[in-house]
Amino acid sequence: EGQLRFSAPKGGMSDSLRDQLRQHKSAIIAFLAQTQKSLQNPIESVDHTGFQPLSFAQERIWFLSQLTPNNTAFHLQHLFEIKGNLDKPRLEKAITALAQRNSILRTAYISNASGTWQKIMPSCNIALRCIDAEQSTFDNQALDKIVLQESRTAFQLDKGDVFRHLLIALNDQHHILLTTVHHIATD
Repeated sequence: EGQLRFSAPKGGMSDSLRDQLRQHKSAIIAFLAQTQKSLQNPIESVDHTGFQPLSFAQERIWFLSQLTPNNTAFHLQHLFEIKGNLDKPRLEKAITALAQRNSILRTAYISNASGTWQKIMPSCNIALRCIDAEQSTFDNQALDKIVLQESRTAFQLDKGDVFRHLLIALNDQHHILLTTVHHIATD
């Protein structure tokens, strides 16, 4: 209690840093004590069997998505370039495992007379869509067209459709993975 110990590799801690640690010793100890207390009260698991209320941010996104269903402002995209051997079934399993571990990626948003609710689906099976493209005819313009088309494709939030993946195979050793996630799953 009330002690602060630290260690660093030789030459890894300057005199200036050591002085700052000493100067802020009581604040650091208080912070670490508070962190220890929060670890004793872990976050409670959510009941995955029923309907859950939306967060305020999700309510706002849901409302705006319903108001303007063709609005792509809530579609977040990421491109990943993959070079080398790619085991497509293993990639598909990894994406499915990601959704299994993160319930928000398998959540449907359902409206009824009492409001809009989240319903966590017990499981999911991700189908990785693939496009085979010849590298000689596939250029940045063709990629931009596919990215734009994917961004314009609506999500079916009431079916738990909140993220999707498209694999573009330029050849056996060069792929582009395009992921599109609805913003409701990130808030």
